[in-house]
Amino acid sequence: MNALAADLLAPMTRYSPAENGLLDFEREASGSLRCIPMMVRFKLDRVRAKLALQQWRQLERAERAWLVLQPGESFEEVSAYRAWLIAAPLAQTDQPPKLFSPGPSPDWPRPDVVADSVTAWCVGLGLSSPGTACWARMSPLQHFTLTKLRRSGHEKDSYLVAMVEFGLLEAPYG
Repeated sequence: MNALAADLLAPMTRYSPAENGLLDFEREASGSLRCIPMMVRFKLDRVRAKLALQQWRQLERAERAWLVLQPGESFEEVSAYRAWLIAAPLAQTDQPPKLFSPGPSPDWPRPDVVADSVTAWCVGLGLSSPGTACWARMSPLQHFTLTKLRRSGHEKDSYLVAMVEFGLLEAPYG
């Protein structure tokens, strides 16, 4: 694998093709594809691109669905995804997506260590953090989702519903 391929694919690991759609907790909000689903945000991080919500909404619904369903594991798939992102939003909005260089490694990809950010958020909510065994059973998309949902701008309820979906918490939250 060449350096560009390694750069585009790191630090992501394989995700299940069954996850190539919407998570249950986001179906209501993202089912219409008005919001950017976690799977797309996961893939955007993978190709080191950021789409503004305004750009996302200016894409045709079929284009948004394509971004949800498109695979993104091999170097060729990741490269095609990135190339399409650069071309399509530019044609639609005259604003290319923001591209970014790799920064410090995120804390979520390691299956053997619970992300510090997730532990801190759980403690702040008065919940137990996922144990190492639970974290190891979770998919990279689930790791990514929990780290993204704990950031400002997301409601605590989305985080709690995601934790229930991922088998980390029983409804009604505790």
